[in-house]
Order: sequence, then structure tokens, then C-alpha cells
Amino acid sequence: MSPLIYIAVCWIAASYVIGVALTAEQLRRPEWEWEAAGSDRRFWVWLTVVLGFHGLGQYAAVAYLVGVRPRLQAAQRSRPPSRLDALNSGLARQWHRGTDERVAARWRRRALSRPKSAADELVVLAVLLVLASSLVHAAVISVHFEDYWPFGICFAVATVLQALWSARVYSEALSRRLLIAGAVGNGALVAAWLISRTVGLPLGPQPWEPEAVGAVDVLVTLSELLAIGLIAAALACMRDRRPSISPVYLRLATAFTGVLFLYSVLLPFAGNHSA
Repeated sequence: MSPLIYIAVCWIAASYVIGVALTAEQLRRPEWEWEAAGSDRRFWVWLTVVLGFHGLGQYAAVAYLVGVRPRLQAAQRSRPPSRLDALNSGLARQWHRGTDERVAARWRRRALSRPKSAADELVVLAVLLVLASSLVHAAVISVHFEDYWPFGICFAVATVLQALWSARVYSEALSRRLLIAGAVGNGALVAAWLISRTVGLPLGPQPWEPEAVGAVDVLVTLSELLAIGLIAAALACMRDRRPSISPVYLRLATAFTGVLFLYSVLLPFAGNHSA
């Protein structure tokens, strides 16, 4: 067994172990703790399982341990007495006044269960598309390492950044800066793909020679373009403070997102691919 294959096997095995261990750690935490931290347990369990069994458990672990677990621990430290539910509302309000303002505000906001805004709905679709692009980039990292190792590193970095962005955007309140960063990052990937398929990249084993266009890379690029459009629409909704969006537009966006997500993720495993 060559060293590269041995490293790849160890990486994937570690990803499976991390996926199982991290999922167990997330499930053992009570729902109130996730609500107080302002995070969605179902999303993080789903994300961990998907990334863990796609060889990306290490990335899920970094996103969870850096972006979520500190907030869960803060919520646990500020937890009310175990019998708070049995206390009257006056004592509950008194506890809230003594709790960290951010944790208390998130708790009350989640308890109100207010409907999602148009920006929230559009961003969720964008997150799915960026996550699909991240998974496909992860699937072709080894191919690009064999062709030209700097390309492999670039794909690994893009995979990590897209996965972290997807997790951060979904788990946090909407942030214009974070959304703009996602649009710019995916726009850079689209621009690099267009250059590589038209005039060719100035670096690599064959500089300035256009690469062949494949079905997978076209789907991934379309996913990134649609994600950029959805982010732009979400930013427009946030600026205009529109609470809803036309059901027709939302259904069309959901339909395109679903098709691109499924085909982008499944097609790389059906045969030859490039990205």
C-alpha cells in the first residue's frame, strides 16, 4: 500500500469515527441547551453525519468545536435551576434578568417561534447549494493532488471554507458580512472555473490550456451561481425588510435547488468526473 493510499484510508476512518462520536456528543445535550445557544440540534446532527460519512468529519468537528460548542457550554453554565419549570413566572423572569443578555434574548426569541422571513428561506436554499459544492470539491481533491498538488490544496481549502460557511450561516443570525463573504467566495470559484475552461489557468501541468468541460463541474458551477443569486435576493430582502416572498418564486427556487443539490452530490459517484 502506497503512503498516499494509507493516509487516505486513515483519514476516512478517522472521519467515520469523528462522525459517530460527534453525533453522540450532540445528541446527549438537551434541547433547551441548544435553544439557549441559538443553534439547531437537528441541523448539526445532520451536518455531522453527512460530512462524517463523506470523509469530511474533521471539518464538521472544527466547525462544531469552534462555532457551536463554546456557546453550548456558556448556556450550560447559565442554566436555570433544574426545577425552573415548576417555579412561577416571576421567578423565571428574575432568573432571566440575571442571565447573560445574549443567551436570554436567544431563549425568548426561540420561544416565540416567529415565522421565518424571506431572507431566512432564501439563505437556507443557498446553504444547501454551497454544501453540495463543498461535497463535490471534497470528492475530487485526490484527483487534483495527483495532477498538480497546489490545485489539490486549493480544492481542500475551498471545501473547508464552504463547509464552515454553510454551518455558520445556518446556525447564526443572518449577517450581511457573512452573506457577502459567501457570495464573493463562490464568485471567485465560478470565475476560476470559467477561466480554466476558456483560456486556461496560468499555473498547472499545462498552463494556458483550457480544460475539458464535464457534467459535474457544470452542475457545481450552476449551484454556486444560484447560491450567489439567492444570497443577493436575501440581502435585498434584508434591506427592504420584507417579511415574506412570493410562493411562486420560492417554489421555483426550491425546485431548482433540490435538482442541483441531488445531481451535484450523486453524479460524481456515477463515473468519471472533473471540477
